[in-house]
Amino acid sequence: MFLLDSSSSEGDANFHKQVAFVSNVADSLEVAPDKIQIGLATFSTMVSTVIPLNMYNNNADLRAAIGKTPYIPGMTNTGQALQYARTDMMSPTQGRRLEARAVLVLLTDGRSLRPADTAAQAQALKNTGALVIAVGIGRDVDASELNAIASGPDNVYNTTFGLLNTIQQAIVTKTTICH
Repeated sequence: MFLLDSSSSEGDANFHKQVAFVSNVADSLEVAPDKIQIGLATFSTMVSTVIPLNMYNNNADLRAAIGKTPYIPGMTNTGQALQYARTDMMSPTQGRRLEARAVLVLLTDGRSLRPADTAAQAQALKNTGALVIAVGIGRDVDASELNAIASGPDNVYNTTFGLLNTIQQAIVTKTTICH
């Protein structure tokens, strides 16, 4: 599952670099009902599901849907996004297979609106057994917050919008190891 920051600080052009990154990662994975499922949500002031886990069963349809992800600017409500991932996106009604370990990749370019809530929601998500990968983009991220979100320091990445592609293979590898 991917959670994309669509806060106002992102801007439309940088937001769509995240979308392209997700599309490229998805293209590197074998998407099928009995293989890897990919869900996508965006967050700013509110969280919006773009793709539930069980919506697409092949890479071509998934890639087309990812490309249509809307940019909805607002505040950086990371805590709410993590809670939403745990309570909604990871629900069997949204296509989660309970026998498969959930993997969540969160991409953000800044600090969350409520850091204490973000840390608490990240811990609740990790307590489900999910692997949480935090990707900080740019200079305005809070390293301690990324570490609180991720399932350990080896699951934290710092990059720029222009260099997102440099971590693509690492994300693909971590995702496939859990499958």
